[in-house]
Formats: sequence, structure tokens, C-alpha cells
Amino acid sequence: MPVQGYFTFVLHSHIPYVRAAGRWPFGEETLHEAIAETYVPLLNALYDLVDAGMQPRLTIGITPILLEQIADADVAAHFELYVQEKMALAEADMARFAQEGNKRFLDLARFYHGWYSNVLQSFQERYDGDLVGAFRRLQDGGYLDILTSAATHGYLPLMERAPPSTASSKWGGTPRRGVLAERRAACGCQSAAIARPTTPAPASPTSSPV
Repeated sequence: MPVQGYFTFVLHSHIPYVRAAGRWPFGEETLHEAIAETYVPLLNALYDLVDAGMQPRLTIGITPILLEQIADADVAAHFELYVQEKMALAEADMARFAQEGNKRFLDLARFYHGWYSNVLQSFQERYDGDLVGAFRRLQDGGYLDILTSAATHGYLPLMERAPPSTASSKWGGTPRRGVLAERRAACGCQSAAIARPTTPAPASPTSSPV
């Protein structure tokens, strides 16, 4: 008789602490880029499915460092400026390519202008500038299972001493409980490589039997 198992599709998200750390090529703009090209589009896709009567089931890990940054008011304000700058650059390209008669590049510039315009509109109007709240509502609705990680996103099996590993795991759940108002703290960290369970773990809400 075949043994039934479970499959869980888990997304993992992390950005190092770059708040107020300058701009491109490595600074706060790396976080803005991730928000524009990953987190807002992901939220849009999930909310579109819910609005269409679907019931998406997804597990995502959001590290404490990332969670604190996307909940930060300064980061949100800087993100809006970042997107507005991208739209202005696209508009300049549209004018230049239209004057040159370069239809291929003009269409491309129009695409990016529309892309960033939709991202900004979603951020401001659909989520009211609150991405954490948008994730929380999906979690509360049972569509999303959110995991945390060790506080500093360290690779725990390589931490030789137990106290740093224990402290990192303990404090990793603190921002999540405060920001997401979640009663339980699941840790999607690498500590599983240290202590393997002796009994099968129960399926998560987003698991599918295989």
C-alpha cells in the first residue's frame, strides 16, 4: 500500500538590513526593488485569487529583519519616491523613443511605466502603504501560513556554541509576534539540520497530500 506524504510549497524571503543605508548599487534601493518586483506583485496575485473566489494556500518565510524593514514608515516613504523616480525615467524614455521613432523601445518604456504605476497604486490604495497588514489579512483568512526565522538569519548549524543559536531562535519570533499579532511562532530556520524530529510532523494548513 503506497504511503501518503505531504508537499508544502514554501517561499523564503529575506533582505539584509539596508534601511537608510544609501542607494544603488547596494543600499535601501535593494529593498525597494524587492518590494516593487516581488512582494507587491505576490500580494496582488494572492488577493486577485481571493477576489475571484479562489482559496490559495501558500507558506512564506519572512525573516525578522525583512519584517521590521517593510513595516518601517521611512522605508515606505522612500519606496514611494523610488517608484515615482522609475516612472519619471520611463516617461523620459517614452518621449525620447517616440521622437526617434523607435517603436520597440517605446513599447518597452510604456510597459515599465505601466508596471510601476500599477505597483504604486496597489501600494497606496489597495494596501494603504501597509504590506505587513496585507500579509496579516491573508494569514488571518487562512490563505497564507507565515514562518519566521532566526533573528539574524544566521545559518544555525555553523554556529559552534549553543547560546548564540538559542538566542537567535528565541528573538527571531519576537518581531513577528508584535508586528503580525500572531499567537504562535513557527520557526522556518535551519535548526532542523541540528535536531531532526523522531515522529512525523503534522501537515501545515498549506500542505497538500501527495
